Amino acid sequence: MLILNDAQKSYDRYAQYARENKKEELREVYQNIISQHNVGELLDYSMQEIRRLGSKNATIVLFYNYASIPYLDWNMPEVSFVKRQISKGKEVALPQDGLVINSHDILPTYTHSFNKMIFLPLYFYGEYFGYIITDIITDTANTMYEDLRSHVSTALHNCYMKERFSALSMQDELTDVSNKNGFMLLSQQMISQAISTETPLGIYYFDIENLQSINEKYGQEMGDRAIVAAASLIARTFRTTDIIGRIDGGGFAVTIKVRDTKMVEELSKRLFENLERYNSHSGLPLSLSLRSGYTHFIATTETTIEEELSVVIEKAMIPQRSSS
Repeated sequence: MLILNDAQKSYDRYAQYARENKKEELREVYQNIISQHNVGELLDYSMQEIRRLGSKNATIVLFYNYASIPYLDWNMPEVSFVKRQISKGKEVALPQDGLVINSHDILPTYTHSFNKMIFLPLYFYGEYFGYIITDIITDTANTMYEDLRSHVSTALHNCYMKERFSALSMQDELTDVSNKNGFMLLSQQMISQAISTETPLGIYYFDIENLQSINEKYGQEMGDRAIVAAASLIARTFRTTDIIGRIDGGGFAVTIKVRDTKMVEELSKRLFENLERYNSHSGLPLSLSLRSGYTHFIATTETTIEEELSVVIEKAMIPQRSSS
């Protein structure tokens, strides 16, 4: 009897040790999950950890546009994307942007997966991102699933928030066009695309020539109104496919795909016609005066937006007849 009691105590100590080790392992998993700040990396790491915890079959699904379920009349969105999947312990190859599916097609059925799979909805305070479906991992406390769901959901929320802030950081608060960072990034992307298609590109630069005198005579508030007016005129003149950015105080740049020289002349002419109409009907005690520059180029692997922008700004600064 004494031997049996000692054996039981030894087993209990071992079981307690195993539970503590498991808790420590899970704590490390959750800390690593919550520290991810990129959606793709988060999904990769989450699936890696799901496998390490013992799952042989698991799928991570994200909705196309995450929203509140009440907004969707308490129905699951029709379309979802399978982002990561393992089957029988092996990774399933998926398209880069995920596999488009009907949201209900992959859900466990009563006959096929009852008591075999578990459904973990990914949500954070009313934001519903998608779900994880995984094997029921044996010898695992039920709280592990909730902890896993909660940590992946929180990390997804943080990733999406970072993306939102990143998008905001590319927008000029005063004018709602791209700020300099956004303009440079989007223009460099256009340059990269133009290399393969050999599409000619052009860059305009427009500067409010009399902005300093407006600020001095009427105050900064009126100067801000002049900047907003200039941005609006430029946005109305150019196409939605063109990239417009506020580069500095009263300076704006526009990157375009060039069809022909006639189009370039027409866009410039249209802007200054719009400017004349604005000055005639604005009702403000001032007139906007813009100076401009333009350059065009065929993009190569050596082309940078920084270099092309400096060229066009230099052209705009050369004394010329301004329109007002």
